[in-house]
Amino acid sequence: MATKSLGAAVRDQMENVTQRITKAIPRDVDMRVERAKRTLAEIAPRNNECMEFWRGNQYIYRSKENYLVKQGTLIGEGKPRHRVRTTRNLILPIVRHEVAYATQRVPSYQVAPAKNDPEIISAAAVAERVAAYGYTEWGIQQVTEEVITHSIVSHTGEGFAWPYFDTSVGPYVDTGEGSVGLGEIRIEVLGPNEVAWETGVSFDDSPWYVVRRAIPKEEVEGLPGFVGGKIVADAQADPILSDSGPDLVLLTDYLERPSSTNPAGRRLTMANNRIILPPEEYPYTNAQGEVIDAPVLHKLSYILDPDSDRDIGLGPSFLDPQRTINDCTNKQLEWKNLALFPQMMSPAGSFPKKFRPTDVPGAHYVYNPVAPGQEPKWRETPQIPRELSELKAEAISDMQRIASQQDIPHGVEAGKAISVLIEKDQNARQSFLARLARFHSGLMKHCLNLVSVHYSEQRTLKVNGRNGWENIADFRGADLKGQIDVIVMPDSIEPRTRQALEQRVLSYADRQWITPEKAMAAIEQGTAADLVDSYELDVARAHRVIQKIVAGPEIFLQDPLQPSPDGTLGDVPSWMPRPFDNVPVHYSIFTDFAKTVEFERQDDDVKEAVYLYIQGLDYLKQQAMLEQQQQAAAQAQQLGMANATRPPGNAQQPSLPGMSNPNPAPQAGRPPSG
Repeated sequence: MATKSLGAAVRDQMENVTQRITKAIPRDVDMRVERAKRTLAEIAPRNNECMEFWRGNQYIYRSKENYLVKQGTLIGEGKPRHRVRTTRNLILPIVRHEVAYATQRVPSYQVAPAKNDPEIISAAAVAERVAAYGYTEWGIQQVTEEVITHSIVSHTGEGFAWPYFDTSVGPYVDTGEGSVGLGEIRIEVLGPNEVAWETGVSFDDSPWYVVRRAIPKEEVEGLPGFVGGKIVADAQADPILSDSGPDLVLLTDYLERPSSTNPAGRRLTMANNRIILPPEEYPYTNAQGEVIDAPVLHKLSYILDPDSDRDIGLGPSFLDPQRTINDCTNKQLEWKNLALFPQMMSPAGSFPKKFRPTDVPGAHYVYNPVAPGQEPKWRETPQIPRELSELKAEAISDMQRIASQQDIPHGVEAGKAISVLIEKDQNARQSFLARLARFHSGLMKHCLNLVSVHYSEQRTLKVNGRNGWENIADFRGADLKGQIDVIVMPDSIEPRTRQALEQRVLSYADRQWITPEKAMAAIEQGTAADLVDSYELDVARAHRVIQKIVAGPEIFLQDPLQPSPDGTLGDVPSWMPRPFDNVPVHYSIFTDFAKTVEFERQDDDVKEAVYLYIQGLDYLKQQAMLEQQQQAAAQAQQLGMANATRPPGNAQQPSLPGMSNPNPAPQAGRPPSG
């Protein structure tokens, strides 16, 4: 009898232990996952109905049992021969317009430094540049489009994004033993049928989340840390994911936030009713390894429902109007087939028996003469009932009103009235734009946190600077120094029309706030992003100087000395105002700072430095005024010299006012005056 080797026996024993561990799903986790499944089973058919309508599959409906039922659209599949079932998908352009409206502009990421320390301020500036780099590199544009589409179309009006660090991709470095991937940030988009949380609790306050999605079998078996065992493709058997492919596996992630019971939280990954990966901590930690008690998923809602933990999208409001549009269109086509089909009527024997009408030009027919009034004639065809067109137009108007995309009413031509209507529709989206700005803030903050945790190797990031593509050499995540508090203001993502842009640019140019060259460039490029570059640079410079002064004499006295602009003041510190600085901007920022409580709490050395800076601004202002006076005097002198050197001659006399004729000619029909 053959016996197993010692190594084989050990492997079998370890596999048995692994199987016992992985099959043991905690009871509390199992109960929560079952609650999540019941929630998703209730909302999934409603979401699927809305998504199918958006895709153009509009001959479906939900049964009383909350199942999707498909109507036959072909003869032989339940559709009578005379019925017409066509689709006029007006949901698609409405959603496309809403998505384009919300993604027209790139978010303006601002990172506020936590301290006045110059290193912290510099780290916050680097974080802003990394955020601008990551918007393109991490595919946030496409992620935003997908999440917004979910939130608009679905019944529950929700879309989710899950940032994570993928160790299998990213920049590759040569370690001498082969290329190794440094990893890169990836963002997974999840629909409302894939995410659930505690029933009756808002998303942000839920103590746990469940993510259920169908992925290929090979991908499951290739997950890092996979404990082994047979994996069966079972996603198609799940009622929520029944439309999945035959080779997909239902993968469930249980994400439990930190609590008194589990201070580090939990992440359990399950498939085929067993745990397939070793348990982990809650997957949201900072650079110090501390678990962050915040949602690891980022949710975007289109319309908030205050009485439910789920929200509302536009999709359910589109179903009935879209059905009406399809029904009216089909009835019009059926009427066309029945009543507008060209047919002839003729008395018996008036045409040859073998006659068949044809569309050949110039066809000649011979028929027997008949009594007057009995000639062949075309059958009269009644017009399509106008009520069908009216119902269809009303349904289209309803959809536009629901989406705040109304056409300008007939007869409204005043520009002010049109502006009011457009502004009314735009105001309806302000609350959604505010939630979108919050979504961008949370998503980018999460991504920067992943950078600070995982960008441990030296790597060079290409960052879009003001003057082109710049490199941050030897960048590490630790360079961010925890400065990841990202702020996105709703105004930065609110779209602007080209007409509004031109008006803004021209108003700046009229007030001489920008040069004519910048105005022309902005109008031609269709963006005003660079109009205030100089202003923003001056504001940033003024705040940097304030932060340096507040840091104390040991910081601002270290700057090297440089000659004053005109040499009359000797050498001055490099942080003092310069001739090319925008004096009014710097003056406003420094004088406002001198009025704050923070200034009053500073030491005398700091206050004296601020006063010196303001005096330097006054000096530059006086110098500018003196230069203007000198230029005016020089121009007056040149004008006087030109008048003095003008050659003598007869000066042109001014024209005299016309004098009336004492003896005007008499006008026809009137006697001469006098």
